[in-house]
Amino acid sequence: MNGKRAYFLVLAEELNFTRAAERLFITQQALSDSIRRMEESYGVLLFERRPKLRLTPSGEAVLRRFRQLDRIEAALRSELDEIAGGSSGQLRLGMSIPRARILAPQLLRTFCQLFPQVELTVRHEETSNFERMLRSGDLDLFLGTNVQPDPEFEILCLMEEPTLVLVSRELLSRSFSDPDLLEHWKQEGADLALWAGRLPFLLNPPPSRLRRQIDEHLSQYGVKIKPFLTISDNETQIVIAAQNVGACFAPQMMAHHALQINASQPDNPLMAFRIAHLYQAGRLDLVYPKEAFLPRYTRALIGLMRQEVERYRTIAL
Repeated sequence: MNGKRAYFLVLAEELNFTRAAERLFITQQALSDSIRRMEESYGVLLFERRPKLRLTPSGEAVLRRFRQLDRIEAALRSELDEIAGGSSGQLRLGMSIPRARILAPQLLRTFCQLFPQVELTVRHEETSNFERMLRSGDLDLFLGTNVQPDPEFEILCLMEEPTLVLVSRELLSRSFSDPDLLEHWKQEGADLALWAGRLPFLLNPPPSRLRRQIDEHLSQYGVKIKPFLTISDNETQIVIAAQNVGACFAPQMMAHHALQINASQPDNPLMAFRIAHLYQAGRLDLVYPKEAFLPRYTRALIGLMRQEVERYRTIAL
């Protein structure tokens, strides 16, 4: 990447001359002069200086094209390295902590055995942050949920993943005495409109996609769940639910944690139910830039990811 482009990209990210200059190890005046010369060269204003620094529409266009150039250069370097028979490189993968706890041990062990010369870095963020990092060139690919179509992204759906509701057998029996209901819910899915009035719930905070999905589903029936406890980590919710505290929701893969819990408390297992009339499953997506050349080790990681995810298409509790 040439200096002019690097200066612009860092300033566009920081939107602050002082912080950008510190990151670039240059003076603020040198950065300001470089941006001014770039604006003179293109004949447009790239940044509004007041009331605070922000990109102009022309600056947004330059940012988009400069990022494309960075990805093209990175793809070219990777392709030339592969032609030369190189087996080393760097791979930056984004994956949430709950997913990593399930997928990473086997996945990364196999990958590192196959490609010991590749420096693999795993970052933990939310899907929305991964999208931003991929655009800015800080990631090579990421595993996310329900990623929306984007002209800059190649999106591979690895699995359609239903949302399950989990509750301990003891708490469910205390709340509903009719044993026929249990068999009905196993076949037809849990009736959340009925459960909402009988069971306490552990929920994700409102900004989460899972919470939004549940709230939108229940709004059809004029029902709103009042959470007994709000906590963002699905694994922690499942552990607490196993103590007869309340019911919780989890994507199908996350419900895998319940299997380990049930092995330690077989007399009061966690039970998992699909949700009646909730037809829209979530998607587990693997995402990378459209212009990217995928080195052999990246293609191998994608294949290993597909294999590992396949193990969690079904879960029996």
